[in-house]
Amino acid sequence: MFLYLNLGGMLLGFVLGFVVSQVMKSMFNDYIQVTNLTFLVGFFSLFIANQLLPVSGLMTLLFTGLYMAAFGKSKINPESKHALMTFWDFAVFAAEQTLFMLVGVFSANRLLEESQLLSLDDLYRLLALYLFMLLVRYLVLQLHKNILMNHGSRVSDSEVTVLWHTGGIRGAISLIFALMVLERDIP
Repeated sequence: MFLYLNLGGMLLGFVLGFVVSQVMKSMFNDYIQVTNLTFLVGFFSLFIANQLLPVSGLMTLLFTGLYMAAFGKSKINPESKHALMTFWDFAVFAAEQTLFMLVGVFSANRLLEESQLLSLDDLYRLLALYLFMLLVRYLVLQLHKNILMNHGSRVSDSEVTVLWHTGGIRGAISLIFALMVLERDIP
């Protein structure tokens, strides 16, 4: 059953990716239709896989996206590609902000429900964690700087410093740290 779900999802994803990339060839200079098609293929791939066929919707969506990334991008003209990338950049940004806002609200709600306030010791741990993250980021940047220098790229110390200070963390790592606050067994 596991193989059937996953292999079926992969195959369906490739088929949907192929069909969508062929449809995109006919959409010359129509960035609205291209954007709508890429938006809708995500929903329809999940719907077809989960509701109409007994295959994995997640695998279908993943392999549709992989096919489109590998072969579908060449079917989109540059004007449409710019509009498409702008739309998806905003969609990702909006989804991330919504997710982090909800995690913050639920975390604060749980802390207030349990009447558990942050102690001074918790704040020290948070500061130590932040400083540790800065140290690890600096070490990783220095390591990669040396690797890049050995392969002919030039990266200056000032560029490493800018990346170190402004790089920040976002995405899954931030979410994991936010969720770790809710755990009671943090050393």
